[in-house]
Amino acid sequence: MTDNSTDGRRQRGDASRQLLIDAMIHAVALHGLPGATISVVAELAGVSRSLVNFHFTQKEQLLESALAYALLIYEQSLSTVLAAHQQSPRARLQADILHDIRFASEHSELLALWYASWSERQSLQQYRNTTLAADRSYRSSYQTCFQQLLDNTELARRYAHIIDCFIDGMWLDCHLDPEAFQVDDACSTALLLLETLLVKPVGH
Repeated sequence: MTDNSTDGRRQRGDASRQLLIDAMIHAVALHGLPGATISVVAELAGVSRSLVNFHFTQKEQLLESALAYALLIYEQSLSTVLAAHQQSPRARLQADILHDIRFASEHSELLALWYASWSERQSLQQYRNTTLAADRSYRSSYQTCFQQLLDNTELARRYAHIIDCFIDGMWLDCHLDPEAFQVDDACSTALLLLETLLVKPVGH
C-alpha cells in the first residue's frame, strides 16, 4: 500500500509539473518572457500560485524546465522521422531539413519560447545550459552526411554551417510571419539549396 501511495503521489506531482511547464510555454507565447510571470502561469494552468512555487521556487527554474521539455519534443519528433530515412546520407539530410521546416510550422509556441529565451542575457544562458549541446550535435550530423557524400572534411563543415543557418532563417521567417509562411514552398527551396550544393560542390 505504501508503494502504491508513493507512486500515486509521484504521478500526481509529475502531472502537476507538466501542467505548469505547458502553461509556461503558453504564457511566453502569449505575453513574452517578461510577461510570463508565476501568477500568469498559475492562472493559465488553473492552479494556485502556491502550487507553482511548490514545484518551482523561481521563474528561472520553470523556464529551464520548459526549455528542456521543448528540446525533448523536438528530439522525439526528429528521431521518428530519421528512423525511416537511414538508407543514405542524402536521404537523411533531406528528411532532417524538411522535418525542421514542418516542425516550425506546427510548433509556433515552441518557436516563441526559443526566440524569447535568446533575447535576454539570463534566459540565453539557460538556453545554452539546456539546448546548445544538442544544437551543436545537429550541425555535426549534417557535417557527417556531407562528409560521406563529398569526402571533403572542410567542405562538409562549411555546408553543414550553410544548412544550419538556412534552417535558422526559415524558423525566423515562420516565427515573424506565420500567416504568410508557406511550408511547401519552404520545403522546395530547401531541396533546391541542398541539390545545388551537391550537384556542383564549391572547390571541386
